[in-house]
Amino acid sequence: MLDNHEIQPVYLIRSLRNKEHGSRLNMIAENCLMCDRCTVDCPVGIDLNSIRRMTRNKGAIDTKGNYTYLTKKQIPFNAIGRVAYFGGCMSHLTPGITESMEKIFIAAEQKYWYMDKQDTICCGRPLYQQGFFNQAAELRKKNTDMIKQSYATMLVTSCPICYQSFKKEYNLDIPVIHHTTYIDILLKQGLIKVRHDDRKVSYHDPCELGRGCGIYEEPRRVINAVTNLQKTRYQKEKSVCCGFNLGDTRASVEEQTRIRNASLANLTSKPVDTIITACPMCKKAFQHATNDYPVKDIAEIVAENLIN
Repeated sequence: MLDNHEIQPVYLIRSLRNKEHGSRLNMIAENCLMCDRCTVDCPVGIDLNSIRRMTRNKGAIDTKGNYTYLTKKQIPFNAIGRVAYFGGCMSHLTPGITESMEKIFIAAEQKYWYMDKQDTICCGRPLYQQGFFNQAAELRKKNTDMIKQSYATMLVTSCPICYQSFKKEYNLDIPVIHHTTYIDILLKQGLIKVRHDDRKVSYHDPCELGRGCGIYEEPRRVINAVTNLQKTRYQKEKSVCCGFNLGDTRASVEEQTRIRNASLANLTSKPVDTIITACPMCKKAFQHATNDYPVKDIAEIVAENLIN
């Protein structure tokens, strides 16, 4: 897909084995979207993203100035009996997702606390992916305190990047689920009802939700409840990355565009009316790439088809 062969993980492994240091090793370690596809295909099961993160370690660089809410005194929100909802940074750039989730909460008569509605709050994973481990830990501590002091019963997030962070890198004592799983539960329990339309749609498995967390069936059940899902050649663990990234990459805009276009070609290889994904960053990527197909999040198609 890319002419730059040094993006291939074998070059990173070889450089580390040869104890190379300096700009070339940094370039190889950072010239990656961290989509985890190479880990899935690795015949010996090497966790290549962990190796890249360790190679990217930037512990000495101070990034506190980028997150001013770290120094603000937070007034605890009483969310007893409520679901805590975390839209995530990218959802602020795709407000249709968070607006749809609020409609779904209301339709399900679920009390909720939208914890990052007023202020942008980072989960810390972008810093973690870039190698800012200490700074990411500070964000996690701040957010953990905020959530625990709220006494919320569950955390629902719309961003797979945030979901993976809260699920794997935090130590919360409440369930953490992505909104696709939450909507799937609501449908199973009959807490929301939806109409089924006649659209044909394709679904893009977000890297962090699919390969990162193994969530493949819940989104498909929700989509099939409201519309008609078409299979694509590359799906589930073989899904092609959208080309966007929050984890610092030296991949050029041209290289990222080529990855995105390959993913788009896969999603439109069969006649479809709409492209569906479950990640605000993936939605943004595909919206930049095409005017021929509407690009929607799963929450949006569910909200559109709610039966009041």
